Amino acid sequence: MEENTKIKLPADRQNLKRFIDFITDFAKKGGFHDKGIWELELAADEIFTNIINYAYPHQKGNIEVNCRFDNQKILIEIYDQGIPFNPLSYPNPEIIPDIQEIRTHGYGIFLVRRLMDNIVYRREGNRNCLSLAKDACT
Repeated sequence: MEENTKIKLPADRQNLKRFIDFITDFAKKGGFHDKGIWELELAADEIFTNIINYAYPHQKGNIEVNCRFDNQKILIEIYDQGIPFNPLSYPNPEIIPDIQEIRTHGYGIFLVRRLMDNIVYRREGNRNCLSLAKDACT
């Protein structure tokens, strides 16, 4: 299935559900099963929340999402014009067995890394681009 589609909206909490629904509706068209849809929703929520919270601290901005299929994989590119930030440059957090000692930050991108088959960050001019790939069969 060779289909490509995109959406661009203000980076605002009010648009979070719309972004997530956009990705999951697209994935459903490609035959993703419930577990894959849930994993995409979780990853998208984490990424969009981080952009909303950190990319535009002193200004408003947009998030653009491009989705396409390549064979059985969904390829998602998420763009923002916020502060340059490569979430993949940070190490995975230490897994601590005592929940009382767990720090609150650092687990989101770790989770996204675990849920997606491939993640790549690049800076294109004044835009951050996070590319995600997930196989419909995983």
